Amino acid sequence: MDQTQDQVSNWTPLLKLVGEADTDNYMLMGNDGDIVMYKHRMTRSYLNIDRFTGKTYAWDSDSRKYTEVPEQVALKHVRS
Repeated sequence: MDQTQDQVSNWTPLLKLVGEADTDNYMLMGNDGDIVMYKHRMTRSYLNIDRFTGKTYAWDSDSRKYTEVPEQVALKHVRS
């Protein structure tokens, strides 16, 4: 399958964070501005990563905004 440059760049933040071996556990769900959203196939939880900085975010439904969280917190959430 031929991938566009944008599709490739959307996978780059996940590759940098979890490594190539773990990327099969995620689905690319889209973008919200610079944040790329991935859904874990088993837990159905989202992992949100800034495409430029690699920072991880959690969606706060009360404030309806993304809040920066440490990588370890984001990964624990998505894998639980």
